[in-house]
Amino acid sequence: MAMSLRMRHWCLLCLLTLMVSGCGFHLRGSYSVSDELSHVSIVSESVSQAMVQAVTEAMTLNGVEVLPGADIQLLLKNQSDIRRTVSLTRLARSSEYELRTMIHLHVVDSEGNELLPERTLYAERVYSIDPDNITATETQEIILKEQIRRELAQQIMRQYIRLKSS
Repeated sequence: MAMSLRMRHWCLLCLLTLMVSGCGFHLRGSYSVSDELSHVSIVSESVSQAMVQAVTEAMTLNGVEVLPGADIQLLLKNQSDIRRTVSLTRLARSSEYELRTMIHLHVVDSEGNELLPERTLYAERVYSIDPDNITATETQEIILKEQIRRELAQQIMRQYIRLKSS
């Protein structure tokens, strides 16, 4: 009796494993990259080093080797970071801020042929200000900026892998 219960659990586990792998499930942020896209060079102009690092990490984690002088060039330009007031208190002080980062993306091959036309990507977050705890608010802003960079890096990665279908 106990053996048949174990056997049922084992069969159920195998069946679930097959179903999950057969449906195309993969971890969030994990992409399949074709061989022709496996090497890229990142060229940046007016982009923060932290943003370039986030994009490099996203590429590397997805199996794309970032090399200077690769056949495909990922051009990152004109990053802009904006912080604006979204709402005010009754005393006309900021109670919420919006953080927005925009970056221009363009992909070309080694001969200068356009593989992906220039486009603007952006990510934003809104956060509340605690006037009684300014240190926590500053820390929250730093964390949100890092989240924005990671989100933009993932957007860039998604745009990059779309090249294989072009």
